[in-house]
Amino acid sequence: MSVCIQDLAKPETFSLYAQSYFEDPYSYCREFLANLPVFYNPQEKCFIVSRYDDVKRVLEDYQTFGSGFGVLPLRKDDPEDYGFIL
Repeated sequence: MSVCIQDLAKPETFSLYAQSYFEDPYSYCREFLANLPVFYNPQEKCFIVSRYDDVKRVLEDYQTFGSGFGVLPLRKDDPEDYGFIL
C-alpha cells in the first residue's frame, strides 16, 4: 500500500488512529516530510510536525510551542488499563 498526496488533500481529515495509517505509517510519513511538514489537525486537536529540525525546535522551546494542556489520555478508560497511573 502506498499513500499519495491526493489521499492527504484534506489533512484535516487525517487520523492517527485510521487503519490505513496503522497498516503503512511510513508512506504517510514520507508524504508528510515531502508535502506537509507541519499541519494542524482539528480532528485530533493537534499539530503534526514531521521534519527532524522542526520537531527538535518544538521540543526545545516548550514555552512557545507548549499547549499548556500536557499529555491527555487517548481514551477515557481507567488509566490502570494502560499499565500505568497518570
